[in-house]
Amino acid sequence: EYPLAHAETKADIDNFSFPEPYAPGRFRDAEALIAKYKNDYFIIGDIEVTVFSLGHQLAGMEKLLIDMMLETEYVIPLFEACSEYQTKIGLELIKRGVDAIWFGDDFGTQLSLIIPPETFRTQLKPIYKKMVDAFKQANPNIIPILHCDGAVAELLDDIKEIGFEVFNPVQPGVPGHLPQDMKNRFGEKFAFWGAIDQQDLLPNGTDEALENDIIEKISILGKNGGYMIAPAP
Repeated sequence: EYPLAHAETKADIDNFSFPEPYAPGRFRDAEALIAKYKNDYFIIGDIEVTVFSLGHQLAGMEKLLIDMMLETEYVIPLFEACSEYQTKIGLELIKRGVDAIWFGDDFGTQLSLIIPPETFRTQLKPIYKKMVDAFKQANPNIIPILHCDGAVAELLDDIKEIGFEVFNPVQPGVPGHLPQDMKNRFGEKFAFWGAIDQQDLLPNGTDEALENDIIEKISILGKNGGYMIAPAP
């Protein structure tokens, strides 16, 4: 059962105990990897399953989506609590020397957004903005990266306003994600990371089809820079 399956009020969230963010040993691997690779590699600190995804893993997806629409009392406190926890983790990773912070929350399906844009803007956008601002205050050079699956072109202006600089995975084959459209609308706003189809092309396509797709993506998304090629859902 989801630990917050019966949450209804702010008190229910206040009474829930998150794991200890500063538990001994939590950052041992991060410290070792940063010490070993910092001078040679771009190091990413991962706080994936950040706010929305962590929220629905605690309360349950169906319950959370219904309660977001009903504006049930616990919803914003839940998102704030998830954010506060992940902000503490992110700040510790920044303190240890990572170059970027990787957020991960999926707002889209294969066809559309999971939630209305207005709901994202009122319930979630300010929370992500506060997180990015905190990380930038800790290190102005930190690069915020957002991983977000699905058809989310409708939110990308908002995602840029939050402060994200890299957008992943640029899922292909969903509405609004044609390579030229993405480059025309958002190419000056983000570095793109992804865009090579791993649902069908990589497992089932011919070498020739894959090569043609790679050439197309590099020539369009990578024109004048701003593209890191990688598989995408």
